[in-house]
Amino acid sequence: MFKGIITDIGTITDTTTHPNSDQIFHIKTQNLSSISKGDSIACSGACLTVVDIMSDIFTVQVSQETMKVANLNTWKIGKKINLEQAMRLSDKIDGHLVQGHVDGIVKILTINQNLDSHEIKLSCSQELIKFVAKKGSVTLNGVSLTVNSVITRPLSKFVCGEKFLGEAQASTAEYLNVFEEHSQALTTKLPSEIEFQKGSAEFTVNIIPYTWENTTFQYNKVNDYLNLEIDMIARYLDQLMQHKYN
Repeated sequence: MFKGIITDIGTITDTTTHPNSDQIFHIKTQNLSSISKGDSIACSGACLTVVDIMSDIFTVQVSQETMKVANLNTWKIGKKINLEQAMRLSDKIDGHLVQGHVDGIVKILTINQNLDSHEIKLSCSQELIKFVAKKGSVTLNGVSLTVNSVITRPLSKFVCGEKFLGEAQASTAEYLNVFEEHSQALTTKLPSEIEFQKGSAEFTVNIIPYTWENTTFQYNKVNDYLNLEIDMIARYLDQLMQHKYN
């Protein structure tokens, strides 16, 4: 369990593929004194287990399932990532309760400076936007943030690659055919990137100067993908409601 308060910025020093196809990342950090083998560390929002420690570098092993859901395919040598060690029951919860279970990715649409702060607008899939509420909490790349605004649009228009399916005239089957065609044409390995062609939902967050300077937001740019974890209370409520009405 985490709270979304970043304690260090790590750097990817090497990456290899395990014989079982899991991905291995070696991460350099300045705060290794309190890290032990077997510890859970949130790495840009993904809860990963420390499998080895050497000098100022620790190693994590990532399953294919996590690689599919999160933005870890963008982790190359030199990549900066947010780090947070697991919280203790006696800790203050300065952010909100975070599990380190990435629900999906969001795409940065704009980054605008507003006085000393930065407002980031993000594109989100329809599947996840229902969990995002104005003044609610989300976790982006491991950082606990408050949602400023939410913008949703009806799915009456779909844009998929260069093909357009017009206002309420395309059946679900027709849309899925184009969706599948474009998905096969994608050369990137980013998970669910096709979702952002819809442009159906957006939300904004505000990054204060301290958070900007002490997290990897300072390195982000438009079109980057961030790991999103929705508020766990919203996740469980949705599950309960599904059981209630099913």
